[in-house]
Amino acid sequence: MLGLVPSVILSVFLTTSQAQTNFQQILAFGPSLESGSWPQGELLEGSDGFLYGTTYGGGSDGLGTVFKTSKNGSEFISLRSFTDDAYFPGVGLVESSDGVLLGTTPDGGANGAGTVFKMNKDGSGFSLLHSFAAGPGDGSRPLGRLVAAAGGMLFGTAFNGGTANKGVVFALNADGSGYRILHNFAGTNSGDGSLPFASLCQGLDAALYGTTQEGGSNDLGSVFRLNSDGTGYAVLHHFNGGADDGRMPLGSLVQGTDGFLYGTTYYGGTGGMGTIFKLTTNGGGYAVLQSFAGGSAGSYPFVGLTAGSNDVLYGTTRFGGSNDLGTAFKVNTDGTGYATLHSFGGSAEDGSQPLAPLLMGSDGALYGSTDWGGGYTTNGVCGTLFKLFLPVVITARPLDQTVIAGQNASFSVTATGTLPLTYQWRCNSTPIPGATASAYTRTNLQPADGGGSYSVIVSNTVASVTSSNAVLTVTPSIPLQIDSISLMPGGQVQLQASGLPGHYAVEATTNLVDWAELTNVTTTSTSFQYLDSATNRSQRSYRLRQIP
Repeated sequence: MLGLVPSVILSVFLTTSQAQTNFQQILAFGPSLESGSWPQGELLEGSDGFLYGTTYGGGSDGLGTVFKTSKNGSEFISLRSFTDDAYFPGVGLVESSDGVLLGTTPDGGANGAGTVFKMNKDGSGFSLLHSFAAGPGDGSRPLGRLVAAAGGMLFGTAFNGGTANKGVVFALNADGSGYRILHNFAGTNSGDGSLPFASLCQGLDAALYGTTQEGGSNDLGSVFRLNSDGTGYAVLHHFNGGADDGRMPLGSLVQGTDGFLYGTTYYGGTGGMGTIFKLTTNGGGYAVLQSFAGGSAGSYPFVGLTAGSNDVLYGTTRFGGSNDLGTAFKVNTDGTGYATLHSFGGSAEDGSQPLAPLLMGSDGALYGSTDWGGGYTTNGVCGTLFKLFLPVVITARPLDQTVIAGQNASFSVTATGTLPLTYQWRCNSTPIPGATASAYTRTNLQPADGGGSYSVIVSNTVASVTSSNAVLTVTPSIPLQIDSISLMPGGQVQLQASGLPGHYAVEATTNLVDWAELTNVTTTSTSFQYLDSATNRSQRSYRLRQIP
């Protein structure tokens, strides 16, 4: 049997950077069939830091591959060439808690209806966990990526099969045991969804959320929910295809930090070329955030979104952009800030028609693939992997500091963006030598050190951002002392004091021997004011006494 031994592919990959500093092609597939072709599945960053993925074609038998590569494309290994036991993997892999890779193929298996498979990250140990049987008792043609849930459970969808041959949601254990159908889609004219094309999303509530390409009350697709035990199934949204809605969702859902579900439709919206939408986990709050209309903004989003930090979503369109070969974009979760990050050009240094979701890497960069393009397009092999460098965004600025003399003051900043990030702290706009970490501390401060404005410049290869100023105030370390005593209109006496915050008694005397407490207070400020409003007093002296 061919293609079972991992093979290292060297010297066939491009690492040329585009003139655009935010984009880099990390490899182009080809020219040998062994390397694979047409990557269509989402990349996986493994626990070892490598990127893992699949190609729909190529390999020893031309039936697809599994590969791994470093993030710069320099260490590429073809882990498996698929044979007629399972073939044409069109989606990405997931990693189990014990480090095993898990995936699906829409074809092959004992019944020719697709498979669930597992393999080790070194390419060894390939085996089939499930061969789909089609028919009313099973699904067929799994087109979505698996969900690896806590406890070792796997969840997925199959495009066909089930009681109505309109697809199923299934579950099985990571060792292949316990396979069962959680839901049979009823299809057209039933109000239920039909033909689930996309991967599932497991929400923060542990429920499963997904989309169907067709079905729903308008037969234009649906959003659904069900519990991980198969109970509680409900259709959350029926797409209508109008200007205020989309139709035919092909991409998976993603849940934002705000709890909303976000997704895309391939058609619909005001421009008829697809939408970005949001809704709550109970189906409320549905809104279209972006309607695609072609041109530089892109058109026809084929896959779902990726949630980044700071309420930003990232995605791709299959067409549109400056060359009508697809785009990568970003948009805020409230629908503002839409921007094209890259227009694919189809050249040797670029790809075209991205068909996979983006991956947010642990280094703060986005990784993705294109189905076509790259430097090698002979012998039917093609496609690329790319990296998008994200600019610096400051998410938590340095804050004003007020400290007591002799104490320390620390300023810190939190920022996102593609690593590495560099830092340069400044005082009154002058760089501070050696202050090049995300936090800066001054020790044993004295009153004369106060009054400075501190800021930091955070930089990466894409951009530099300067934070707002934080002001340092240093107060005396002595206890509160009376600075002034003023006679106010009406005969009241006002005391003004400053010093160390704490617990104090305000006392008065008429003979400098017998002191009487007027009040006691706990101050959190370095200044204190007290108004003695007594009207029947004789001449008094005042003092503040610190209470332990």
